[in-house]
Amino acid sequence: MELILSQRKRTPGGHYKGMTTIELVVTIAVIVILAAIILPAIGVVRDNARRTQCVSNLHQIYTTLQLYAADHQGYLPAASRATDPSVPAKQSPNTRWSRDLDEYLPQSRRAAETSLLWENELFVCPAAVTPSGRSGPKYIRMAYNSSAAWYGDGGTNRFEPRHYNSIANPALTPLVYDGRLGPRFEMQTNYYANWPQASSDRNNPPDSMLYFSFRHNGNMNVLTADGAVKSVDPVWLDNLTEQKWKGID
Repeated sequence: MELILSQRKRTPGGHYKGMTTIELVVTIAVIVILAAIILPAIGVVRDNARRTQCVSNLHQIYTTLQLYAADHQGYLPAASRATDPSVPAKQSPNTRWSRDLDEYLPQSRRAAETSLLWENELFVCPAAVTPSGRSGPKYIRMAYNSSAAWYGDGGTNRFEPRHYNSIANPALTPLVYDGRLGPRFEMQTNYYANWPQASSDRNNPPDSMLYFSFRHNGNMNVLTADGAVKSVDPVWLDNLTEQKWKGID
């Protein structure tokens, strides 16, 4: 018995013959096989493109850091500084390092909505589901965090700027990396993590970490102080030392 699905072939009697059940099953099977082959490949291409864009973002952040340092006698922006210099940093609203760097970047916004006017796409990893935090004159919604190598006083004071040349072993010192929203930062991104915060994530599985995000197929992109961008897995965090995190060894 034939299942008439579409007019395809003219029979000797002048009628049109449709696709048989067997032909339909074969056609569907071929489509399923092709989809099984093509769809994962498309996913890989998309993930690679996102990882490449993230690497490009981090390289541009490094270039921007160099421009900032050149204008500030070799100093990096403080991880967090008092918005009002006349008020002690711990008592004043703080401006984050990303806002200081944003002044050196093309003003490329992610959206036209009023709430997003302060965003800059350079600070958003394309593999992040959504950037975190608030947007405004002191903050930028973003998806990257910085290490304690930005901190003055040998990596201990986030309110003090750090001279770039004081960073020991730049090739092993992380500066910026794929980050997550922290436990007390519902309204803003972490922007930075001190050593106790960073080392605490060693006890968490990658999908539950509070400060790091291994969102590139289980890897994380890290910008080091020499300008290189490395793709690392969670073992990298296990081998990280306080001295490297602070840029003092």
